[in-house]
Amino acid sequence: MVDRRRRAYVGLLGFFLVGGVAGACSSSDQSNGWPGAKGGSGGSSDAGESSVSTGGSVSLGGSVSTGGSTSKGGSTSTAGSSSGGENAAGDSSGGVSGSPAGASCTQASDCQSGECSGGLCMPSVPLPNTSCETGPDCASGICEAGACVIPDGASGTVDTTECMAGSLGCKCQPMNKCKPGLTCTDGMCCNAKTGSCDSGSVQMGTGGTGSNPATACKPGVVGTIITECGYPCASSNPLTDILFNESTVLAAIVPSGGYPLATVQLFYNDEHAMTLGVREAVINGVSQTFPVSPLTASPDIVNTPDTGTNLITGQLAGVDPVGRPMWPALFITDITNDVTSVAGDWQWGGAPVNPTYVAGTWKGAVRTVDSKGATITPDADPAKNNQNYGNGHTAPADAITKAEAFGTEVRWDIRLEAGHNYRFQVMVHDGDQNKVGGDAGEACVTFCAGNTCPTDVAPCTTDGDCTEGDVCSEGCCFTTPPTGTGGTGGSGGTGGTGDTPPPTDGRCPAGYVLTIRNGEQYCTPAVR
Repeated sequence: MVDRRRRAYVGLLGFFLVGGVAGACSSSDQSNGWPGAKGGSGGSSDAGESSVSTGGSVSLGGSVSTGGSTSKGGSTSTAGSSSGGENAAGDSSGGVSGSPAGASCTQASDCQSGECSGGLCMPSVPLPNTSCETGPDCASGICEAGACVIPDGASGTVDTTECMAGSLGCKCQPMNKCKPGLTCTDGMCCNAKTGSCDSGSVQMGTGGTGSNPATACKPGVVGTIITECGYPCASSNPLTDILFNESTVLAAIVPSGGYPLATVQLFYNDEHAMTLGVREAVINGVSQTFPVSPLTASPDIVNTPDTGTNLITGQLAGVDPVGRPMWPALFITDITNDVTSVAGDWQWGGAPVNPTYVAGTWKGAVRTVDSKGATITPDADPAKNNQNYGNGHTAPADAITKAEAFGTEVRWDIRLEAGHNYRFQVMVHDGDQNKVGGDAGEACVTFCAGNTCPTDVAPCTTDGDCTEGDVCSEGCCFTTPPTGTGGTGGSGGTGGTGDTPPPTDGRCPAGYVLTIRNGEQYCTPAVR
């Protein structure tokens, strides 16, 4: 197949930045204060500051122990609108006062949800899988005394006294290996470009430009990426303490555009093919299947791919043993009014958004729950594609320091509010799943949306400005959307003329595009 530049909901984004952004917790901060008050791993901002780096550096210092804490808690996000229907920016459309989930608090009235626990505002609805009647009700498959259990070893604490091997300024891993962008020099991991071994100085991209998008919105300005999004950290919410052990598979995450269309693009790079979703759930020997778009060639291209069961809770959930979506998922937080907000993150009950395009290679997986707990078994790898996505695209410059055998381009198409700042969190699973809780990676980036089309989407004033049958809609060329009823939305209001309620499964009906308005999700007509 040939991917046209650019058809309905897809596009190549022409830039890449990696670095440190204010995350949801700091490797040097284990207090019960706001978990994003300090910068990304190794950050040095004082608690309470609202700083977000836009430079091209990411601090890979700090340490994460993989020792065995067992947490009571469970899976991930609430169905329906982001952040339980509240404005993730801290300014609820319903007039709810207080801070969003993840913010620091001293009393219940400090929080939008009205719940302050352990010094942190909790989500407005209970986190899924926190209670159970039987094992299959839990992401882990383990229910003890009415509470779901996160498997021992899936969560961890931050060790502030020792360096994690392979990180900047720390000892090299076995066979003199270091994290991407670093090189082993005299037994220590140092910046491959500058030679510096000081923590916090690694350059891994072109760097940010322009104003800080989290403090002075300049449309089109992209912040810097941090893998792990600033997690793990200890808090009253057990999900903030979950380890992401394969974030290196995320080679790039790049947003562009805004209104009437924005795109968030992800490049995946690993020795195993990316998992696209759970195609079969086997619960105590009873099997049920779900559609996952097949790979008909290597590489292949699919628009609006099927990603298996997209349930977050319950016995047929398409999640790993700690509740993270097994399909590539995007989580969105509007940080316009609160740069510290992490309310839309998976860790705080954010609603996952399904991809609208996938190219390269991928495979499905089977989730099995029995008396021993839950396991994920990925399908066999397809033929290697060696970073050939089948559409003529390549990963952004400097995104991949070592090309692995399998590569995937994933894209999400959404409508954003022009002039608003957003925090995007992406999450993927690789294809072996041999670590506790599953091999998963996450990354976050900030972005200021403009009243523009994404990169490689032609601007227009009439249909005559568009080619190949595309139509002009609100200044951008769209491919005429397919017809059909598609999926139905969840609960909530319509949000505007022609809108449908927020989706419950991360996707919109055919002919609609996911729209973020006042921190909530709606499906709106792709062409108006």
